[in-house]
Amino acid sequence: MRVELRTLAAMMVFLLASAWPAAAQTTFATITGAVTDSSGGVIPGAEVAATNVETSIATKTTTNREGVYTVTQLREGPYMLSITAPGLREFIVTNILLVTRDVRRIAAEQLRTLPLNDPGVWSFLAVTPTLSLRAGTYSFAGSKYNQSQFAIDGTSMSDGVGESPVGPLANYIESFKEVKIDLANNSAEFPSLGQVTIISKSGANRFSGSLFDYYQGPSFRARNPFSGQRQAGWVHFPGVAAGGPVVIPKVYNGHARTFWFVSAETVDGSNTSVDLNPTVPIEPWLRGDFSALGRPIRNPFTGEVYADGRIPVAALNPVAVKLQDRFFPLPNSGNTAVLQTNNFRQTLEIDRAKPYYWTARIDHDFDPANRLFGRFTLSESTNPVWEGNLPTFGVRDQLRQTRALTLSYTRILGSSLVSEFRGGYTYNNNPISGPVRGLELADSLGLRGLAPGLPDISGVLKVSFPGSGLTGLSQVDWTNPGFLNRIYQLQNQTTWQRGTHTVKGGAEIRRIDNDESVASPNLFGALDFTGRFTAVPGIAASGNPYADFLFGVPNTASRAFPPIAAQRRRWTYDFFAQDDWKVTRNLTLNLGLRYDLHPGWFERNDRQAIFDITSGRIVVPDGGRDDVSPLMPTGYVDVVSASSVGLPARTLLRTDRNNFAPRIGVAYRPFGGARTVLRGGYGLYYDMTPIDLQAARAPFVLSETPFTNPTVPVVVLPTVFPTGGTSGPAAIGLPLAVNPDIRIPYTHQFNVTVEHERWNTGFRVSYIATLGRAMWYERDANAPVADGRLYIEKPRPFPQFPDITYADNGGSHDYHGVTVEAERRFSQGLFFQVAYTAARDLGDTGGNAPNGGIYTTPIENPFDLARERGPDVATPRHRVTSAVMYELPFGHERRWLANAPGAVDAALGGWELSLVSYLQTGGYLTPTISVPDPTGTRFTNTATRPVVSIRPDLLNDPNLDGQTVPGGTPITAFPWYDITAFAAPPIGRFGTAGRGVIEGPGLNLWHFGVHKRFRLADRAAGPALRVELTTTNLFNTPQWANPNLNVTPTNVSAGRVTGVGGSAGFIQQAGMRSMRLGIRAEW
Repeated sequence: MRVELRTLAAMMVFLLASAWPAAAQTTFATITGAVTDSSGGVIPGAEVAATNVETSIATKTTTNREGVYTVTQLREGPYMLSITAPGLREFIVTNILLVTRDVRRIAAEQLRTLPLNDPGVWSFLAVTPTLSLRAGTYSFAGSKYNQSQFAIDGTSMSDGVGESPVGPLANYIESFKEVKIDLANNSAEFPSLGQVTIISKSGANRFSGSLFDYYQGPSFRARNPFSGQRQAGWVHFPGVAAGGPVVIPKVYNGHARTFWFVSAETVDGSNTSVDLNPTVPIEPWLRGDFSALGRPIRNPFTGEVYADGRIPVAALNPVAVKLQDRFFPLPNSGNTAVLQTNNFRQTLEIDRAKPYYWTARIDHDFDPANRLFGRFTLSESTNPVWEGNLPTFGVRDQLRQTRALTLSYTRILGSSLVSEFRGGYTYNNNPISGPVRGLELADSLGLRGLAPGLPDISGVLKVSFPGSGLTGLSQVDWTNPGFLNRIYQLQNQTTWQRGTHTVKGGAEIRRIDNDESVASPNLFGALDFTGRFTAVPGIAASGNPYADFLFGVPNTASRAFPPIAAQRRRWTYDFFAQDDWKVTRNLTLNLGLRYDLHPGWFERNDRQAIFDITSGRIVVPDGGRDDVSPLMPTGYVDVVSASSVGLPARTLLRTDRNNFAPRIGVAYRPFGGARTVLRGGYGLYYDMTPIDLQAARAPFVLSETPFTNPTVPVVVLPTVFPTGGTSGPAAIGLPLAVNPDIRIPYTHQFNVTVEHERWNTGFRVSYIATLGRAMWYERDANAPVADGRLYIEKPRPFPQFPDITYADNGGSHDYHGVTVEAERRFSQGLFFQVAYTAARDLGDTGGNAPNGGIYTTPIENPFDLARERGPDVATPRHRVTSAVMYELPFGHERRWLANAPGAVDAALGGWELSLVSYLQTGGYLTPTISVPDPTGTRFTNTATRPVVSIRPDLLNDPNLDGQTVPGGTPITAFPWYDITAFAAPPIGRFGTAGRGVIEGPGLNLWHFGVHKRFRLADRAAGPALRVELTTTNLFNTPQWANPNLNVTPTNVSAGRVTGVGGSAGFIQQAGMRSMRLGIRAEW
């Protein structure tokens, strides 16, 4: 008689061949299988024990009446499985490696070996098929912002606002056991379309650890083609990690019971360098000499025309001269006699960031039925960053502090019932202060018209030159004490095994705090100069934006009032239940239902508001009316309490209570064996957070509506706004208007996959459809129709108010992708993963921002959402990724020279090669043009059309072939795309160019590593020394950044590529070639 075991020990599922991983928030693994005799009869009551080889902890269960067993709540690591039954000999299976979910797994060995020269985890995620990079986060098979989740040991490491990851918590990898990426058709345990879970290392019975250092120096780096020299400074990445049993001699022996693990990592080195390459005015312009342009210049005060383009020195505005003398250097690159892109280049030396990162974890088993672990992670870094792109600003002051805590208790209530409780805490703080003090600058310039009571904080008078290519004056907005996010989290999950069913249910509650103290970008004034006032009427080729600046006459002016702190809060409540049902030996069904209840944000002091477009009033929480700013203009707009208009007293928006999310999956083995599996599934997913209302803004903190200077200018430096500095505003910007019944967007996802295993390699073909519905978008609810009339001449819903941004549901997107991949788990010295994805994502919610988003900017035409439909910027049409690790077959424990003398093994044994590559097409980019508003739909308070950035007319295909032009001249010397393919739209309508009509630069990127392991003992698992040299961008091929997308004819930077690194270079390590030398001791 024999005992037949069927177990998927390397998969994180509760049933054989399940359609998706069943473990989600939990980070434990499960072994499941069936015990039968030689005739196929089931054996109930057999005792099953899974023993962790590293800790010697055994977890036991018995088979049920169907012969099925499930051993749950197993820590990751190697296991031995034994089965005994009366009258049968013991059956033992060894070398079972448990992982918590077998979807996309990046093991610790890959994190250490793949040649990405990144101490953090983010570059490794980029290797994952169907995953693309979106600014601040990732896109998982078409997911958008707010549709993914990041966790450590099952508790959140997302920011809780837009669910972007708190990056510093994963910037160092030594404490990570593995990383799991769930991409599609996640079960009901998962709230989101995409899930990244990091599992931390734990101690074991044997004391083990590592000591390491990685080094880079100037000679290891290739020169950036936009810099005059290589990046300066040497840098080390040292660290240490250790773990083992808790042993206190003569007091406590924690073998097979209590374990500890700690790690510490940092960065140290000399000062580093920063490359500056702004576009600055040429020397004659600083004196008012524009004669080289051949354009007449008009004096906006006297009407005198300077036909030769030379402005008399006496006519120059003294405040403008002070600004240019303080902030604008003379050009020093290229032909300095004419305005060229990046005509100033300088490399400056600044202090290097000083981060440190440490993790501590403790695991304790009270007995086989009661287990506890806790892990605490701390990351802190001073981040010296040069402010902007001009050499005259300085280094900002920034301190990034993050913390993460996880506590987990597991109770095994019997052979078929297990419950786990988990708590988590995440802390994320990022105070920032710029180098220029706002009041000091305002006093030195004698600025007038700023708001009263401005604080003594960092800030600068913002100056911009739309459509010219010139670098303006700007500084990061003051943020202190910073974006302080805190997440408190409690979870429970209970698993019940019943026959061929594994039923699991759980609940989670979260409290999210988001504290912000942020100054408005316009706090110390904001001016733009467009050339309107120095243009000669009737002569198109006249005037210049910088000439307007020298006269001190802006096109538009803005100011804001002092900030107050916002303390936003929200709660979330999530529930799920699922049944993994083994219908037959070859068919598994996964059925689940999830319910998410996510009430809206409230502000601790009731200082948030919305604008009600039905009544034309501002609505504030019931307790917020007493905090309305006393500077509110009298009679301008009514402010009413929420209850008086039938809205919730604090959140202002009605809670969406309909978020039921069914999930279903099927896995079928058509030929009976485990080699071929057909999988399919459907899931409904809701966005992770409710819409983000504005807090500590109007009517509590006021921001004045932009003022467009009339033909006879009213605002002239040093005046930055027409209202005096001691009075309140005449008109204010209104808070966001929101549909009070706005829904949380939802997404349908479908997946069909064929998997086949052959030659120790898994082959997979997958089709994924991700269809977003009821997505948020914004429009101007107070805009008139587009025609040839002036804005002030047209009827509007609220003629007394400026533009009103209104958020509602109605957007959508459709992602369709096919992925073909081959993956070989590490076997016989070889690991590889190669994947090709062809995808297309069309939607109308990307806005005009280069990085897209859910509702980044109001749509151009408020009456035509369909006009926004276009390809998603973050989804490449074609993408090929590969990752390879290969142990050369020489030396001890290898195929050849296995018994070679020690000296031979030291020279020829222990070598390993690694490779990562990306090949992908570029993103879909959207052009803009800066022109006087041709549609009459943009707010202005005068008869002058404001200069706006809108999409231009499309005359022909703008895309050029290749990265070089005829003659082999680098594309950096020419526009990336055909800028003549665009033109300004005529008066009366919007432009004809759609979203995403320009294809940006793609990637052709190869990383390579050579590794040598020296054994320090005869045992294969004994102490060893590892030396490696890894190289990113092996062939030193420039991975061009996206080009300048403003096609205004006067923009000297139009279409130009001015940097390298790809669209998300730090994640894919897409800079110029960089090598890193590493040494690592392991025991």
